[in-house]
Amino acid sequence: MLTLYINNRYKFTQKGGRSEHCRGFAHGVIKGYYEGMCGFFKLCLPFKGSFMSLCEAPVPYKLYLLRRDSRCEQCSNGVWYDTATIAAMACVPIDSTVMDGIQTLNFTTFCEKGNDVGGSLAF
Repeated sequence: MLTLYINNRYKFTQKGGRSEHCRGFAHGVIKGYYEGMCGFFKLCLPFKGSFMSLCEAPVPYKLYLLRRDSRCEQCSNGVWYDTATIAAMACVPIDSTVMDGIQTLNFTTFCEKGNDVGGSLAF
């Protein structure tokens, strides 16, 4: 199994790196950060692995998964999630309520809601 976890000391190189995800923080535009979080978790796809969020990130967020059977659920720290059952992922600000209480959602609506307030990525 591949274990990925959020660590505030992670390192990327050149384009697509940490500076790209953090660009615009001073102006309140951190959309790239949320998209980058989804991309970070998507790294385990080629390995047909699982992922777990183990610690808090520098900017708090909520992570939502859309299962292949259209079930929507919020990720919890310390729980394993298998990438084989995930259709899409959305990362939104911690104070966002856009997906709270939603149990089922179609793929397009899930991605649109995630992109409206944060970032989303199809698996």
